[in-house]
Amino acid sequence: PPSRSVEWNSALMDFGALVCTARSPKCTSCPLQKSCKAYPAILTTAIAQKGPKQRFVGSTRYWRGQIVSYLREKPKRRTPRVQLRRVFSERGLDHERFAHLIQNLQKDGLIYQKGGVVRL
Repeated sequence: PPSRSVEWNSALMDFGALVCTARSPKCTSCPLQKSCKAYPAILTTAIAQKGPKQRFVGSTRYWRGQIVSYLREKPKRRTPRVQLRRVFSERGLDHERFAHLIQNLQKDGLIYQKGGVVRL
């Protein structure tokens, strides 16, 4: 409808999430069944299998989250950079990658460094 595109798009998305689901479409109760281009073939179509899970542990996103979480748990949310590097070295993060992560976290405004101390 004119000037109601936001509502229309939201309604279509809700309809799809509730009725036209990929794993179990509810065609028998669908008010649009007679005009549906996918019906009845959709009932016999093989369900697409999920792909392999994305690797998260060890990713840049994972390590950034670990560093921020570690700092958040500290009193005053700060720690010496040397200590922080040692802690994450023990967890398997190499020094070069650690330095790159710290630099990017600071660039993104998530942490601050001053006088060898890293803080949120």
